Amino acid sequence: MRPDQIALFTDAVRLDAAARFGLILNPEQTLDGFENVVLEAEREGRPYIIRLTHHTHRAVNQVHAELHWIDYLSTHGVSVCRPVRSKSGSLVENIRTEHDVFLAVAFEKAPGGPVKREHWTDAMTRNRGSLLGRIHHLTKRYEPLPAPARRSHWYDDDDFMMYRQYLPAEDRVVGDRFEQLQAYLRKLSTDPDSYGLIHMDAHTGNIFFDGDRPTLFDFDDCCYDFLVSDIAISLFYAVVMYPDEKHRREFARHFLTTFLDGYREENRLDNRWRELIPWILKRREMVLYVAIHNGFDPENFDDWCRAYRDRHRERIINQTPYLDLDWSQFDLGR
Repeated sequence: MRPDQIALFTDAVRLDAAARFGLILNPEQTLDGFENVVLEAEREGRPYIIRLTHHTHRAVNQVHAELHWIDYLSTHGVSVCRPVRSKSGSLVENIRTEHDVFLAVAFEKAPGGPVKREHWTDAMTRNRGSLLGRIHHLTKRYEPLPAPARRSHWYDDDDFMMYRQYLPAEDRVVGDRFEQLQAYLRKLSTDPDSYGLIHMDAHTGNIFFDGDRPTLFDFDDCCYDFLVSDIAISLFYAVVMYPDEKHRREFARHFLTTFLDGYREENRLDNRWRELIPWILKRREMVLYVAIHNGFDPENFDDWCRAYRDRHRERIINQTPYLDLDWSQFDLGR
């Protein structure tokens, strides 16, 4: 998030949000939020998370749809961070200032904490797969709120619709590649067994581990998409900055095999969807390229954003596969 956007979330807005949920802010903990401001808070010694969203980022009915789905998953035993109600009994609080409207929500904080890649175990990877498999099994039976309180399809997100506006002029070809890929994916058939409401951003920045047990949070990007997208996106971030191609492939092969061992315990997909994984990987490579240009000033990129741009720009233009693997070796279950 750019500094000018962060400046909108004043101390008064933050304190107002905490007060509405009866929480006390931890003044030293503003967490890393790419599109929202995320705050740590507590009540009676128990930790909570407050998320503040600017009204231009997400409409209130979309937030209600997100929370309704999280509550459904939690009720059915999925390890997610359940939303909590404010003192007035609301899940979403509107905070109005002279020029802006902010949407405040609060969640129970996930147990455990983040784990760096060098400390991942096979049990952690397998349990991540099982967690997403459980979500996909449940999403097939999920009944959303009546419209308009429903989440969007993947192609309705701003980064998919406004990408040419966010990309610099010299990246016209990147925009062309993105347009071509989206056109291909939108022609594919969908059915409830392969397409539904998914998390869409299940990387380890959105997962805490308590021992080997994962808890998934930050459903802000949840949308209707191919179920296999959650699998591909998990793989994408597992190797996103892996520098050496040979070891990158080896790690990816082991990660995905172990991940799918857990996934198949809870859900199975037709193996024909393996063919979509490289396309979803390329889509995420492109959308992340767009997102960093939208969310940050290219003249002041941090080291991660600069390294990602420098590494992936030519790969996108030249249509180099994100991962060069034999996808037929992986088993989705059917």
